[in-house]
Amino acid sequence: MKIITIVNFLMLIILTGCASQGTDNISASVEPTTKNSIDATHKIANVSDALVIKKVVFGADSVIPQAVNDECDLPGQLSGYIKTAAVNQYASISEKSSTTAIDADVLGIEIINLVGRGGGAWSGPKSVMIKGTLARQGKELSSFKALRISGGGFMGGFKGTCVILERCLSALGEDVAEWLQNPKPNAMLGDMEEGYLEK
Repeated sequence: MKIITIVNFLMLIILTGCASQGTDNISASVEPTTKNSIDATHKIANVSDALVIKKVVFGADSVIPQAVNDECDLPGQLSGYIKTAAVNQYASISEKSSTTAIDADVLGIEIINLVGRGGGAWSGPKSVMIKGTLARQGKELSSFKALRISGGGFMGGFKGTCVILERCLSALGEDVAEWLQNPKPNAMLGDMEEGYLEK
């Protein structure tokens, strides 16, 4: 009788241990899933609702070669590069919107200086300088200036002026998108940040 009692007691201990181990495994498998769900929700909650990129314009004092103005479409390309680079930072991005959501970020940009002589790389490096502001509900939140200089890169001597300027615009689009993640006031971006010009 005592032997049967001892055997039953040992079996009870073994079964209790297995049940405890199974519960731990379930907890371990559930916890990461719950954490990932919380992290995903947190990221979505911190994405701004919308960005409106106002039509990019040439600054009042900017001097733009007529051929560049006619052939290169710098404002349209710059707006497109910013939109592409910042696509994962906003729930929606629109250009030249006539209606703006009240809580949308509004990005305004001017091209204030440009070096774009004809002749491609043979006439020297090309550059584009811009300035911009970020506003919400009509109030300016922050501002920046940015510059990019390019000699055309690999095989630059065989590239036209518009193609080289496009390299500058592409880099500026990435600069602005990065700044939008942490829009510090009076920021200097791109080659200005590297000290190519006096700030």
